[in-house]
Amino acid sequence: MKDHACLRCGFDCRRDSWAERHPTATAVIAVPTIWTVISVTLAYPWFFIPVLIVAAAWWVDRRQRRRTAIAARADYEHRVLIARELAQREPRQRRRGADQRSPTQPLRRTA
Repeated sequence: MKDHACLRCGFDCRRDSWAERHPTATAVIAVPTIWTVISVTLAYPWFFIPVLIVAAAWWVDRRQRRRTAIAARADYEHRVLIARELAQREPRQRRRGADQRSPTQPLRRTA
């Protein structure tokens, strides 16, 4: 497994994992492992509870990582859009405030 830092969000991501490169070997290892877990669970029902807890923890962790990565990517894209918008705007001309030496308009009196 190779972990790479994503250039957009900075989180580690996997690509070219061993399981993806060797699907036949993965199947050869996974099938007996699954059968063993199922047979142990049937023989010892109490074994199911720790397996269920580990599976739930793995699922929640994976879900949180995906949500975090999606949120980080959205934040990155939002920053890029805002930076692009600010770069395209022309700065406003500031109006000078009145001071003692500038001419002022007389006040109109309305009746």
